[in-house]
Amino acid sequence: YYAFLELSKDTACIAMEGDFLTYLVNGTVSTAPLHVPESSEERFTGMAYCVVGYSADTLLVGTYNGIWKYARSSGTVHPMVCPVNGFFSRGKRVQSIAVRGAGITYTTDEGFFSWDTQTYRKLYPAGRAKLNIYSHVYRGDSVYLATKGRGLVISDREGTYSRSIDVRSGLASNTLYQLRWVEDALFMGTHEGLSIMVGGRFYSYKHTDGLPFEEFNHQAIYYDEEEDRLFMGGIGGYISFRPTQLLHLMPQGV
Repeated sequence: YYAFLELSKDTACIAMEGDFLTYLVNGTVSTAPLHVPESSEERFTGMAYCVVGYSADTLLVGTYNGIWKYARSSGTVHPMVCPVNGFFSRGKRVQSIAVRGAGITYTTDEGFFSWDTQTYRKLYPAGRAKLNIYSHVYRGDSVYLATKGRGLVISDREGTYSRSIDVRSGLASNTLYQLRWVEDALFMGTHEGLSIMVGGRFYSYKHTDGLPFEEFNHQAIYYDEEEDRLFMGGIGGYISFRPTQLLHLMPQGV
């Protein structure tokens, strides 16, 4: 699996590699109902990488072939289309989605994009350049991009300027898979360890610091706010810890 979406205290939706969606209810996993209308002209794929809530009954699922709308009540899927641009995410591996008002932003193996119900455009990188971006999160007026090979990219919301932070600044790796803000700290699961950005400072942890593995997985991150416990998944399973406790132990008052 790639990503969890908590629907209630006892129910979560899981994006699956090959099986689209499943439900986790009170510890029991069951396959989500699925109906692809025969009238659909787009190629549906069960390779799902991310899932977010869009409305009371609708989920948006990022797949190997774009973004699909899933109706929970009926199990029916439809490609997310624009009246101007049609199936605007066709052919893209969609790896993260954020709902921004009536529109969305999303990352793919080609870059970072936005759609505001009428206008579809690429925000990063500029021009015809392509970049695999695994995840994105917002903080204030900035968006943080987890990239393959370019480290952490920080951009404004419109993509008019950006800057990159890499291993020379203290990142564990230039390939990032997962991001999560906890208080004022950004936790990052990378290809070669765990990195944390706090107040402009970077801290990295690897196998020699006690990590059971160093390579994390795309989207496999979850923060339980009630228990103050952060779960980060990787090639060797999951690690979990209390992030606020770790932050209080950091040197120089951080």
